[in-house]
Amino acid sequence: MLARSRGSRGSKRKSTVPNLSSRTRSQAQSDLSSLGFSYTESQETTSNSSLNLNISSQSVSAGQTVLYGSTISYVYYNYVDPTVYTYGPCQAYDSSTSYSCIGGQQNQATTITYRRRQILANGVWNGSYDECSSTSSTTGAQYTNGICGYVAPTITYGSCEAYGSPIANLGSGTQCAGTFYQTYTDYRYNTRRQILVNGSWDGSSYDTGGCGTTDLRSITSSSQVNGQCGHTTPETYGPCESYTFTQPTCNGEDSYVGNYTGYRRTSNLGNTTTSGCSSAVFTGYGECIARNVSACGGTGGAGSTCNPPCSGLSGLPCGYNNTGTYDCNGTCQGASQPPASCTCTYQDMGSYHYSAQCCPSGSANAGSVGGTSSGSCCPNINKTQKWECKSYDVTNPASTNYYDCYSVGACTAPRNPDGSRTICYV
Repeated sequence: MLARSRGSRGSKRKSTVPNLSSRTRSQAQSDLSSLGFSYTESQETTSNSSLNLNISSQSVSAGQTVLYGSTISYVYYNYVDPTVYTYGPCQAYDSSTSYSCIGGQQNQATTITYRRRQILANGVWNGSYDECSSTSSTTGAQYTNGICGYVAPTITYGSCEAYGSPIANLGSGTQCAGTFYQTYTDYRYNTRRQILVNGSWDGSSYDTGGCGTTDLRSITSSSQVNGQCGHTTPETYGPCESYTFTQPTCNGEDSYVGNYTGYRRTSNLGNTTTSGCSSAVFTGYGECIARNVSACGGTGGAGSTCNPPCSGLSGLPCGYNNTGTYDCNGTCQGASQPPASCTCTYQDMGSYHYSAQCCPSGSANAGSVGGTSSGSCCPNINKTQKWECKSYDVTNPASTNYYDCYSVGACTAPRNPDGSRTICYV
């Protein structure tokens, strides 16, 4: 009879399962392997970052004895950030421009605009960006300073100066300038300045945007006046000169206008004197003033009204279209005035210009706009108001009318920035 081998039961080795609850994933792997166990693992998500990669549970309880080489399963924590990330709108933040010459001094510009958006953590920007698609745009022919040999003109300006008519009358007064006594009127003017291209002025281009208004004093008279501004003029008299005057003079018992020639001297201050001159001389009677004047020895009453004979023109027609008549003194009375000429004033409504004016009867329209004709009433017109091109508009790219003006005097300028262009209609 064969003897039973007793060593067969002891040939299967066993090991005690370690406690993995306080271990990390890598530590658990090391522990199980060193004890001869195989392992499988799975993960459980957690929002607690301190639990990341720590063991959550194990399939065989710690302390149990199992066969060497058995498979032990465990679950470890995997941290997942609870933050919700969103994005703001794409916005431009930088750009780059490249140029290509297309003939002469012209160029074509291609601009790339770089765009990005903010990364929002739970709705709040976390300081970082996410790149968006960039955009590209290409312009047509243009002139760019320093590109393709083009050098932009240097634009400078002269000093601001008053121009045109006053926009306000600030009042009048007097002042002393040394011993001269002056009267003046103060006016307010708009101002403008010359536009200089490379230091030169084309003779007609102005800028009004950089200037405001200025107040100027206009001297209306200036002279040395006796007693004013410390000036004293010595008074001297000239030679005796004749002059005529009238005064009531008796002619019998009646009073008449008496005509006289007197003699007087006039000083440089405007004063007069008869001293040193001959006495006045009676030269004849004029019209009758009154009859039977007591001062003239009249006895027929207290003085009756004179009745001078009427002019031979009395009653005849006179004046414009013979609408008046002469009186006894030969003066034309009651005549009407001829009608004045009528100038149309137009109001601008875009391309439509209108006037509600009608001229008085018998007068014609003396003004016209863009070829309108005369007549008793002002015609309405449909025309576009523009301005005549200047040399600055034709030759200088700095002009706002440069791309509309091709010849000097053409009625194509859409803007009048300095106020010096002539209005025209097309």
